[in-house]
Amino acid sequence: MVGKKEGLTKLIEDHAVLVGNKGLMRYHCIVHQENLCAKALKMDNIMQIVIKCVTFIRARGLNHRQFQDYLQIMEADSRDVVYFSEVRWLSRGKMLKRFYDLRNKIKSFMESKGKPVIEFEDVNWLMDLAFLVDITTHLNELNVRLQGKNQLISNMFQIITAFELKLKLWQSQVKVNNFMYFPVLAKYNPKNSEKYASLILILINEFETRFQDFRKNSQLFAIFATPFSVDIPAVETKFQMECIELQSDIQLKEKFNQTSLLDFYKLYLPKETYPVLHDHSLFMFSLFGSTYICEQLFSRMKNTKINGCKTRWRTIRDSYKKNLKKRRLGTGSAATTKSKYNDDSLSFLDNIENERRTTSNILVEKKACNDNTNYSEMAVNDSFDQTEEIEPEKLLLKSSEPLLDMPIGDKLPNTEINHSLIDSFTKPCEKKTTRRAQDKILYEIKKGREERLAALREMKQQESIDPIQTFFKSMASTVSMFPPESVVEAKMRIFNIVSEMELRLLKTKTTTSTPPVETMTSTSTFSSNLQVPTILADESSCSTTMSSVSDISNPSPSANSNFSYLKYLDEY
Repeated sequence: MVGKKEGLTKLIEDHAVLVGNKGLMRYHCIVHQENLCAKALKMDNIMQIVIKCVTFIRARGLNHRQFQDYLQIMEADSRDVVYFSEVRWLSRGKMLKRFYDLRNKIKSFMESKGKPVIEFEDVNWLMDLAFLVDITTHLNELNVRLQGKNQLISNMFQIITAFELKLKLWQSQVKVNNFMYFPVLAKYNPKNSEKYASLILILINEFETRFQDFRKNSQLFAIFATPFSVDIPAVETKFQMECIELQSDIQLKEKFNQTSLLDFYKLYLPKETYPVLHDHSLFMFSLFGSTYICEQLFSRMKNTKINGCKTRWRTIRDSYKKNLKKRRLGTGSAATTKSKYNDDSLSFLDNIENERRTTSNILVEKKACNDNTNYSEMAVNDSFDQTEEIEPEKLLLKSSEPLLDMPIGDKLPNTEINHSLIDSFTKPCEKKTTRRAQDKILYEIKKGREERLAALREMKQQESIDPIQTFFKSMASTVSMFPPESVVEAKMRIFNIVSEMELRLLKTKTTTSTPPVETMTSTSTFSSNLQVPTILADESSCSTTMSSVSDISNPSPSANSNFSYLKYLDEY
């Protein structure tokens, strides 16, 4: 990528020279370089113990929950420790700061778990931890200042230069035991200040070693950022004349002090008078000091992808739980076919699975067998437990008579199975599974035939039902539940009502020649017009009355039958 001979930047630079562009500038991301400088201050004796304690608390769910509850009971300012991630710029500083704030709680918790940390009793180790907390806090502040949009490369380099001067100042102050800018370390009042001064010196050397690609272009940054204070003899010759004219213009100098760089070069610097400075300003504005925008884009893409995956997972999980509730059956309920796929969007695959499961895969092997053996009987009588289902609809039946004309009775008519179609299934094979599949086929054929005949019986029975018979059958079932005395009384009352209706019909026939009135089928119709006499009788009186009525209902066919009937009715 950044190779001096065959790297991508070298190839782009060579191509720019070929097209006449000799002002190509290449440099490493300034934020990444700052992060590499921060890693130079390792202090492994501190980091290993801190990471070990944090991992013990966070990696186990039980320990993590207990530690959070412990912090809540102790009313600590922080509610949890922070994980350390090597690839995150601010991770180390945040983790160390949180660990130091909760050091006493962590010490007590580790002792309660049987994992005491002896370093908590070492004052020198605590002082090193305090120094590392202070210096990483300063480095995190520098990193945050370098981040953000609309950062000019000149401003970013100025921030780095200022931090280098701060490091030199802190080193000189620490040497004389002045810990003004190290507040956490100042609480312990360390006597061995040379140790911490040497650690600061490591950072100074690291910062001086890096950012070389920015330092060699510092003069170009100065012309762009401070054109009115730049040293004219020190700049390139192409900028000297225009810089002199610019520094002599009092009005432009006043505008430069009152506005931002972008507004100054865009609104107030005339392109016709200062063409070189104008092109230089466009070049500087086009430079990106860091890859912050790219990092931000990748971070958003990652978060979007993670959120989308989380949403998708929640949808699948909720769909699974919903389907699981539907499949829960009560006691005695029939089992339903469970889908292999929990997601509704994949439910269309169930048909494919059913087709694979129900389609026969039996390979028919024709072998010489004894012709006298009744294979169909043997297959029907044998039990089957084959889970593979075979579609019985594809097999044909031969019946001795049409299905609709079959007699409805307790016994099923004899039906001959088409042996030419299922002969291969009924012949014995070497594999037991093939035999069981044949048994299943014959069973399904017989079962389907019985179901069709049962349906035909129900259809014919429903056609022969008379509504009047249905009514009296329902009345009989109700009366049968009465006590014996009530049953006798009910019989007598119903008999009287029917007898009176019959006598009325006979009188109507003799007096008028109109057609007879249709028999009423509802007790609610004639009960309102008749006053049924109350008759209390025993079984003998009931039988006597029934015999007399039977005589009336069957008269002899004579010429004077109507008159004899009327006379008899009057006497009755």
